[in-house]
Amino acid sequence: MWAYESVFYQIYPLGFCGAPFENDGVLTHKIKKVEDWIPHMKKLGINAVYFSPVFESDTHGYNTRDYKKIDVRLGTNEDFKEVCEKLHENGIKVVLDGVFNHVGRGFYQFRDVLKNREHSPYLNWFHINLSGNDAYNDGLWYEGWEGNYDLVKLNLQNNDVVEHILDAVNYWIDYFDIDGLRLDVAYCLDENFVRRLRSFTDSKKQDFFLLGEMLHGDYNRMMNKKPHELLIATRLSAQCTDKRVNMVTPALFKKFPDIDSFAAAEPDEVAEYIHSCGLYKTKAVDIVMMCRMLRDDFGGEIPDTIEQLVKLPGVGRKTANLIVGDLYGKPALVCDTHVIRVSGRLGLTDGTKDALKVEKQLAAIIKPDDRLMMCHRLVWHGRLVCSAAKPNCSECRLSGFCKFFSGTK
Repeated sequence: MWAYESVFYQIYPLGFCGAPFENDGVLTHKIKKVEDWIPHMKKLGINAVYFSPVFESDTHGYNTRDYKKIDVRLGTNEDFKEVCEKLHENGIKVVLDGVFNHVGRGFYQFRDVLKNREHSPYLNWFHINLSGNDAYNDGLWYEGWEGNYDLVKLNLQNNDVVEHILDAVNYWIDYFDIDGLRLDVAYCLDENFVRRLRSFTDSKKQDFFLLGEMLHGDYNRMMNKKPHELLIATRLSAQCTDKRVNMVTPALFKKFPDIDSFAAAEPDEVAEYIHSCGLYKTKAVDIVMMCRMLRDDFGGEIPDTIEQLVKLPGVGRKTANLIVGDLYGKPALVCDTHVIRVSGRLGLTDGTKDALKVEKQLAAIIKPDDRLMMCHRLVWHGRLVCSAAKPNCSECRLSGFCKFFSGTK
């Protein structure tokens, strides 16, 4: 990883450029001042720059208004793109501040909530109590980050919020060609969000650098679940909720901390820890036999191809795709029940319920680098909007493109 051998230079752009504290809306082009400092950086041996917040904010940069617009006090998106290009031309990587815990009161979606209250489509983007009141006398209460009400805490368990952020990160990578992110107060971020972010950035750039600010907490646990644990947890998830799997795995992995300990166990021993997962006897046998094969045939390593993974007991193509995608960052199509249902309703497939046929049909229309994230999006859409029993078509933003919806009119 390039970052481990780099010398970083941190710039707080609003201070560096002498911007006024309050966002006065006056456009300047001060961010280009960075270009004048490149010779100095090279003299110091700098080969990576970490920019503190650069996007449109209310005041200090951490109360974001717009994730896709460079702060007007610094310049334009075109100005910053030129800065990034100049840095890259001189062998200097670019890392931005990822401020994802909270936004400012000037954030468009929050302004919409203040205006439209319970009628706002963004109400659940934040932690809101319409019966309360806040320090600004808005006639509602919202959670401010660590009690700071100029920082409106985002609901990172809302998929729309996550997609909004990932869309912004996608833009930063595509337009500015950034090389990494420093995650502001990463110890407070929703762990599932962090994992999705890493999976997404890995799919965009194999050497994309994620650095988490950890004042306390275990960043290694958040980001680096052991490969065999992911494989076993996926096997347990069959006919079982993620919530239940997350309840049983801590004790399971404490008792059997590695592949060798699982391989040395008897299925009945493993079954004691997973009996609440359903089909636990079959799963216990699969897990033990899987780990024995990993130990004996694969040197204790998780295979990185679908062809090898499906040789393992209890591992089908869905699980194999998940492993090669989430673990190894390779193109993958995880065709679970949500993906099969939603892709069929949207008309992305011919409506077949055969997972292999769905995989092949989606592979024909989705670019390899987009496949894993597309499946994540289809899963979340299936869980939150397009349920099996009662799809919420009236709230679906894809209804205008949906074959199922057009047939129900």
